[in-house]
Amino acid sequence: MGAREDVLVVRRDLLFGGSEWTGFRATGLDELLARVRANYRFRPRSEVEEDPSYQQIIPYIVFRHGDHYLLTRRLRASTEKRLRQLYSLGVGGANEEMRPLPVVADEASVYGYAAENRHMARAFLRGEKPMLTFEDGVEVVQILMAAYMSAQKGQTLEFPPAGLDAFVPDVAKGVWKP
Repeated sequence: MGAREDVLVVRRDLLFGGSEWTGFRATGLDELLARVRANYRFRPRSEVEEDPSYQQIIPYIVFRHGDHYLLTRRLRASTEKRLRQLYSLGVGGANEEMRPLPVVADEASVYGYAAENRHMARAFLRGEKPMLTFEDGVEVVQILMAAYMSAQKGQTLEFPPAGLDAFVPDVAKGVWKP
């Protein structure tokens, strides 16, 4: 038997209150987030994955720079078999609690690090600019740190938020309390 995997869920009636929607939503998010905070639970994935009375809460970020968007392609070896070789606009995934932490046999390949390193080495050897540069990496870190800052403050922030360069997330300080 595998490890128990818990996912973040909210009962649909408590979350939506009869006003469900499909697609992207850009308004009324503060009320929706308040409902999530007040009613969330971690439940075993096996119990809620196919249960229509629960909504899985899956954080997702779309990265945009001017008129360019981050588009990623899932690896052939992705742990999520149904998503292998598919494209994603942005970054995100299920908010899971794993007990115990799973062992990944070839983590560097499964998570794409080996392919990323191979690409960077080939670009360097060919004298080409890689698909992602150091500056891109800095920008991604800034975006992630702004997301931590936004979560800690419990509010939407303009990017880049004031004080970002000196910001250290509570989780990095070891004082984060969910």
